[in-house]
Amino acid sequence: MSRFPNFLSARLDPAIETCNAVEARQARLSNQVERAINLMRTGITFELERQNRDLLHDMNRRARLQMRLQRTVQGLSVAALAYYLLGLTAFVTKGVKDAGWLPAAMTADEVTALALPFTFLASWLFMERVRRLSLKAAKEEQVD
Repeated sequence: MSRFPNFLSARLDPAIETCNAVEARQARLSNQVERAINLMRTGITFELERQNRDLLHDMNRRARLQMRLQRTVQGLSVAALAYYLLGLTAFVTKGVKDAGWLPAAMTADEVTALALPFTFLASWLFMERVRRLSLKAAKEEQVD
């Protein structure tokens, strides 16, 4: 006859070892799942970074195109402003000529032709000032 503790030990030791084996197996499985999740998270992060890089590249390309378009529009604005200023100059010089304030040897068209470079210069300077003021406002906006 065996004693009671020996009897319990003989019967419960295999069950305890089974529980320990299951616990170890679950710990290994948990580590494997954690590694798989980390690997998936790394892949997702990598894909997000690639998408962000592509998005920033597209944004830079659009900004360059927008700047090119803005310069073209600015050049056309200088030409349009000079054209209208020259028209006003022609209108005023005709009035001055009719009033007799111009020398007899000069025509209103000659005075308008002489004013042409000055109107283009004034238009260009005006548009440059507008551009500088808008850049300054944009920088101040970025600081705020």
